[in-house]
Amino acid sequence: MKTRLSILISILPFLLACSDSGAIVPPDVQGKHAVVDSTQITPATPEPPETPDIPEDAILVTNPLMEAYLSEVNYPEGDWSYSKILDYPGGGFEGEGDLPPTVTLSWTETASGALTLTLSEGDWSREYDVASGKTSCDVTNLVPNRKYEWVVTTSDGMVVAADSFWTKGHLHQIFYTKQVRNGRDLGGWRTKDGHTVKYRKIYRSGKPSENYADAAGVKNMLADGFRAQLDLREKSDSHDQSSPMGKDIDFFCADFVNGYQKMMEEGEKVRQSFEFVMKALRADNPVLFHCSIGSDRTGTFSILLLGLLGVSEPDICKEYEITYFAPEKWSVTNGKVDRLRTNKNRYLQAVNYLLKFGSYKDFRGCVEKYFLSIGVSQKDIDDFRTLMLE
Repeated sequence: MKTRLSILISILPFLLACSDSGAIVPPDVQGKHAVVDSTQITPATPEPPETPDIPEDAILVTNPLMEAYLSEVNYPEGDWSYSKILDYPGGGFEGEGDLPPTVTLSWTETASGALTLTLSEGDWSREYDVASGKTSCDVTNLVPNRKYEWVVTTSDGMVVAADSFWTKGHLHQIFYTKQVRNGRDLGGWRTKDGHTVKYRKIYRSGKPSENYADAAGVKNMLADGFRAQLDLREKSDSHDQSSPMGKDIDFFCADFVNGYQKMMEEGEKVRQSFEFVMKALRADNPVLFHCSIGSDRTGTFSILLLGLLGVSEPDICKEYEITYFAPEKWSVTNGKVDRLRTNKNRYLQAVNYLLKFGSYKDFRGCVEKYFLSIGVSQKDIDDFRTLMLE
């Protein structure tokens, strides 16, 4: 049966907005701050992620605006004198670089009655309803550097079409209607010791509240596999009781008011948040964490998680900076430039705080000592790495 795969990269036109407890006192170590003697730091020479042999016709599933930044920028270790993110288009008031491309799967045969398109990759799969007479289906939120298989069947199981395609890119982005913006997987980053962070385990985004995620968005979140939600916002009667994705979603509200150093000083809340993530990972429940716009509190928690896994600080900073590609209401811009890599900004508040626990040359060790200081067990730290790295 003849099939064809036509590719349509389209950007969705949504421009709307996707008390201390257990505070800790870090060691008062002199000289541990982000003004590092660059002569003592070996410049980063990142290796590309190990991927299978990707064919030339693989489809880019990272937004091209974001892909350019991720491909071209490599910050040296220990140098916070500049940032490159504002050299790239795609953020600001009409930002659209946080939206993943859409792939249109097409076939030539027609069939009466409703159809089902089943898309699968490895152990993951999901189904899409296709109306009678249609010969195409749009899919999005795809993982890069993977081979996807798809098949279209009638209600009685007859195969109408089947094919496969490869994807490519640096980042697994996610978006859900009507405006859950600034969403992405923490997977895909390489650690300094050669491992890769697993996909489809931990995600970050702006708030998926009921007035931000419509019925179709909730349906897609569930179909993509979310089973746990960590809300980093302060508690409020409007959102701290349960997940808008439904009663079957494991839910925890961490009650953070601020991000960066102030968030890290609330050690008990950080510990509870990390233990909630560990509970989800052990149950093989993909977890989504978020604050309001997915920038400050969400960005701080990402620094902690990726740092604990051993991702280099320059790459952690890139993951932090790409929030810029969301529209201004969700973005690192937001009328300001204090969320970038350069000196005297919010990101370095977090880095400086963590460096009090050790040496920049062992950033993972700094983060580990921080977690141990707030009561996280070494077993949980070790299990986290085992569950999240390949």
